[in-house]
Amino acid sequence: MKKFIILVLSLFFSFEIFAVDNARWIWYPGDFEVWLHTVVGGRRQERGQPFPPFWRVDSPYGLVVFQTKFEIMAPETVSIYADGRFQVQIDGTIAHNFDPQNFSLPAGKHSLQVMVENYRTFPSLLVEGETVKTGPNWQVTNQNKVNYLAASGAFSNPQLPPSTFSLEYEPVTGQVIQQNEKSVLIDFGKETVGKVVVAGVKGKGTLKLFYGETRQEALAEILAETYDFLPVDRSSAVADTTETKAFRYIYAVADPGVSFGEISALYEYLPVEYKGDFECSDDLQN
Repeated sequence: MKKFIILVLSLFFSFEIFAVDNARWIWYPGDFEVWLHTVVGGRRQERGQPFPPFWRVDSPYGLVVFQTKFEIMAPETVSIYADGRFQVQIDGTIAHNFDPQNFSLPAGKHSLQVMVENYRTFPSLLVEGETVKTGPNWQVTNQNKVNYLAASGAFSNPQLPPSTFSLEYEPVTGQVIQQNEKSVLIDFGKETVGKVVVAGVKGKGTLKLFYGETRQEALAEILAETYDFLPVDRSSAVADTTETKAFRYIYAVADPGVSFGEISALYEYLPVEYKGDFECSDDLQN
């Protein structure tokens, strides 16, 4: 059975609205989810070949304008961080020759606009000042002259924009159920998703990893839906880590000139709090 990573974005990452006591990264509503969908969908492969989504794949807006109005009694210095190229305007006038880490806002009542361009991931912005700072009260437009409240979340580190988001990882081990000199079959006990870690890889040749939902699929080798061929050319033992894969069983087969050690995995997950549960007298439904 083909392995499709099904991503339910509403569960994959949940956003909260924060008060503007701390500056938060902001972006065009929906852009984070669209970008994340393209990243996860791009992981798909079949028998060693990329297997991109066969459904329509949208892209985030590559050029957006963030804006807010402010009123301050005295000039204020703010720091501006943007994921992408950006331009700053005060009351519609472009600012020139400024230090983004020490950008001076004039006293009085004014408008601040920041245009951000990023076609690699998606535009996002963090403005950090004593009173003027990015948050869910800012507006954003994709140049169609329709303004929306900006999206925001738990991202507040100036060096870590939303596009650096990553899931959490937890080391897990499986049980060796079949082994000989150059191969091993490992059962992780249940279907899971994560990065496979092979310790102590050295020699010259190829280490093949075949993944299976069942023991039979993994042992089918190149007839399995997914697998990795890891080239090896080194005399010192080093651990190799794969990209994220879905599996329960892993069948590892080494060329005669290759040796390897323990095979484990980094279980990939989103640490969410379960807010409800269900239990009844029917064990099957439970």
